[in-house]
Amino acid sequence: MEKNKNNKSLLLHVCCAPCSVMCVQSLKDEGFDLTAFFFNPNIHPFSEYKKRMETLRAFCAAENIKLIAPLKDGLFGVLFSPQDQDEFLSGKTLNERRDSSYSPPDGNGVPDSLSQNKNVFLSGKTLNRFAAEGYGLYNFLSAAAGRPYPARCAVCYETRLDETARFAKENGYGGFSTTLFISPYQNHGLLKTTAETAAERYQTALLYRDFRALFREGQSRAKAAEMYMQKYCGCIFSEYENAKK
Repeated sequence: MEKNKNNKSLLLHVCCAPCSVMCVQSLKDEGFDLTAFFFNPNIHPFSEYKKRMETLRAFCAAENIKLIAPLKDGLFGVLFSPQDQDEFLSGKTLNERRDSSYSPPDGNGVPDSLSQNKNVFLSGKTLNRFAAEGYGLYNFLSAAAGRPYPARCAVCYETRLDETARFAKENGYGGFSTTLFISPYQNHGLLKTTAETAAERYQTALLYRDFRALFREGQSRAKAAEMYMQKYCGCIFSEYENAKK
C-alpha cells in the first residue's frame, strides 16, 4: 500500500470464512488493522449465502474483527464489531440496543441510521431481513447470465472488487485486499488485474498478496474448527458444474 504507508487500516474483501483463516493471520502478523467486507452477490442460493455469512460472522467474533455487509438499497451495516461483542454473544436484536448510536426503526421498520447512510449493528431476525434485501441477486445475474466461462468470472471479480475499492476509498481505509488471492482455483492473474483496475478507478491502494501457499493450511485449520466448508465457488453456474462431476 505505497499510497498510504502510514494508514494501516485495511478493508479485506472476504469470500468465506475458511479462505479467511490464513489471510487474516498473515495480515495481522504484518500489523494491519482489518475490517472484513462481505460483498458477494455471486453466492447462490440465498441459503448458501446465509450459511457463509453466518460462519464468517462467528469467525470475525473469534478474531475480534469488524464485519461489514450490504443491507439495503446500497447501504451497509456492521454485522459484528469488537465494541458490540457482548451483544453479539448474547444475541440481542437491534431493537434491544441501549447505547447512544442506536436509532429506533421508522414506520417502515427501517432503522433511521440506515436512511442516514450510517453503519448499524444488526442481529437475529433483523439481520436476516436486511441480509435478504441487500443480497444483490438480480443485478449480478443480469450481468453474468449468458456469458461463458471465463468471461462470467471476470464479471464476478469486477462486481465484488469494484465495490470493495469504492467502499475503501469513501470510508477512509488505507487500502483494500481480498481473500480470493488465497484460492488456487481462481484465475489469479485475472483477479489481480481486476483488483488493480478497481484501485486505479477509485484512487485507492491495493494490497496485493499471493496467499496461495497458505491455502492448504487454512483449509486444515477451518476443518479443525468445524467451520461450514462449501463445495463450490459460489455462483449457480459453479454449483451446476460441481454437480456434474
